[in-house]
Amino acid sequence: MAGVSTRARVMVALVVCLLDPAGGVARGEAQSVAGPTMAAAAAGPLSKDWTRVRSLHFEAVGNASAADLRKALRELEAFRAAFSTLYPGLRLDSPSPTLIVVFRDSDAFNRYRPRDLQGRPITNVAGYFSSRAHVNVIAFDAHASDGGYTAALHEFTHYVIARHVPTLSLWLSEGLAEFFSTFRSDGPNGKSVVGLVPEGRLRAFDDQGFMPLKEVLAPADVQGLWASGRVALFYAEAWALVHYLATGPGLPIDAYVRAFRDTRSPEAAFRAAFGTDIPAMERTLQGYVRRFGFSTLSLALPEYDPTTAEAEPMREADVHAVLGDLLLGHGAFEEADREFAIALRLDRSHIDARVGTARLLMYKDREVDAVAALGATVREAPESFNAWFYLGAALEFTHQFEEALAAFDRALLIRPNAPSALVAGSVAALALGRDDRADEAFAHAQRVDLSALWFRNRAFAAFGVGRNDVARADARRYLDQVGWDKEGAPYVGFLSAIASWRLGRPDAATVVLDEAAREVPQKTWTGSVLQFLRGQIDAKTILSRAKDDGQRTEAHAYVGFRASLNGRVEDALVHLRWVAAHGARNYAEYDMARREIFRLTGAAEVRR
Repeated sequence: MAGVSTRARVMVALVVCLLDPAGGVARGEAQSVAGPTMAAAAAGPLSKDWTRVRSLHFEAVGNASAADLRKALRELEAFRAAFSTLYPGLRLDSPSPTLIVVFRDSDAFNRYRPRDLQGRPITNVAGYFSSRAHVNVIAFDAHASDGGYTAALHEFTHYVIARHVPTLSLWLSEGLAEFFSTFRSDGPNGKSVVGLVPEGRLRAFDDQGFMPLKEVLAPADVQGLWASGRVALFYAEAWALVHYLATGPGLPIDAYVRAFRDTRSPEAAFRAAFGTDIPAMERTLQGYVRRFGFSTLSLALPEYDPTTAEAEPMREADVHAVLGDLLLGHGAFEEADREFAIALRLDRSHIDARVGTARLLMYKDREVDAVAALGATVREAPESFNAWFYLGAALEFTHQFEEALAAFDRALLIRPNAPSALVAGSVAALALGRDDRADEAFAHAQRVDLSALWFRNRAFAAFGVGRNDVARADARRYLDQVGWDKEGAPYVGFLSAIASWRLGRPDAATVVLDEAAREVPQKTWTGSVLQFLRGQIDAKTILSRAKDDGQRTEAHAYVGFRASLNGRVEDALVHLRWVAAHGARNYAEYDMARREIFRLTGAAEVRR
């Protein structure tokens, strides 16, 4: 969700497996969220209030009314058609199914909202879009003020664009997402509408005036922007600029992306793409906003009639498996465990509940047990992508790379274009020294999904299996594509430095850390991590500066890595074991620390 957290980065654990770049559309034919296994789970009673409705590209489930489920299908099918009309070249079919979960009201939705770093539901989120390795999810409260669609469509837009444009500047990425988030299929004259004003964006101008446009195009301190009250103004101005360009002179996204890639200069890229300089556009934009009259794009789209879509009752076991998956995706592990347990009491053979329970074993650092559980599951359900994929993830963590590669290959027989399985298989092949095989799989993933995030994800995963050369190269590719102002980018630079030290290339580590120092504000937490890695502050100082679990996770992890690099293995293990025992699990450093323990000791250390 936009604006929720700056450092709650999705855990890179289980290779890159749990993180598809951000969102999803859907496959070309309707299917259950888990493929045939969930639909086939016929044991147990029917739910009294949960139903399922399918359209050509989506599946909607929920305890909202059948009318609300059909409305959700109509809106999402129309949104998909709108993108196809505006951008005919976009590939809108996804290798993963897309599930729409519609809750009847705020009370029903509360427990399944995204969580903050303390594990509490974020109450001001009415809807969200999330992508996992096995499924894309859109979930919302049907009776929110905007039907819950705005937040979900914002993230949905990020996904659709990221699959085709490797990286966008922050202003363009967020401005486009805001522009499309207010899409509605029920506009005047039977047409769909793109470009309505997002709620609260104009109020930001009333409350705070304008940011200098130069700061919108290239924020000096992205982390500080998120933490400050000015983030709402940034979103408002990014939206207004995209709105002005998209409904007026035109928005040549490709031209801006190419010019920025070639020059790394927002000013030069802006002039090349839009034919004007930043001061002139700033004056134009301020006049545009003060008019308070905003046109929209009206689209005549192929009509999808959801009234004929049959609503069928769901099995109770299926409901609890879906809810468990939602909770697991938000890091609510104990609650997810209870939902999967209920599903299995109702249907002992429920494949998705069994896979969910095994995934929880991995989050409990019990990969060996997960391998056993998933091995039994794939024998009973060899058609389950989920089971094969997560079996591969557990095998990879325990360094059973040959078996992991075979599991990912079986998953790819079921979904041949799944980027998550392609990239995970690439990492297993790297660990086995089969670089040609790894390159082929990664190139395939890039053909399916151009997002730069795959370079980041594989960099961390390659680092975890000891391929420091690939980690360093992929980190460089990611930074070259997205720049240092992308959220979390400095930490990719830190990974590159550690990989360079491991490779005996201190000169390369110095270069990347010096580059980071030109971009990362010194008086920030990230600046403190950078100072430690550059040797400007010692371990005691960085540990004393850490103020919460997330910062302490990072501090202990990087102190442990520096100790390991200096040959002080016992000192390293003290700090790495602190991370394994107490660290924030949604931080990449948690998984990095556990893998380093495995590398140093030859065994995973299990949290019971």
